[in-house]
Amino acid sequence: MPSQNRKAVRIPDLIINMLPKDTNGTGKNVFGGVLMHYMDMAALNAARKVCCSTIVTRAFENILFEAPIHVGDSVYFYGSVAKVGHTSLTIELEVFALFTGTKARKVASARCIFVAVDENERPTRLEMLN
Repeated sequence: MPSQNRKAVRIPDLIINMLPKDTNGTGKNVFGGVLMHYMDMAALNAARKVCCSTIVTRAFENILFEAPIHVGDSVYFYGSVAKVGHTSLTIELEVFALFTGTKARKVASARCIFVAVDENERPTRLEMLN
């Protein structure tokens, strides 16, 4: 019988190892725009787990950079469904960074809103997976 004390394991929607090409002018910290690019990809991956419509990014809300990310960090992106509307889907995103031998630290968070579109790229009814 499985243990009742086991913690649920979260599976990341994206994992990226940060490289020197990802840095800002300091050469040490990852550029915020690079992180936002990966946040969009991770949120889309999370949305595709629950939705079968063609979706596009409508907006990012409450983007918060909480701590710097450095070259060599492995960055883990976790998304979860926050809201489902008639044409839209909102994903809550949390981002954690980990350097070998250290404890993971939360480095960013955001809400990403996607909109379902038809073949003419007009909003349409959102179709969820069963």
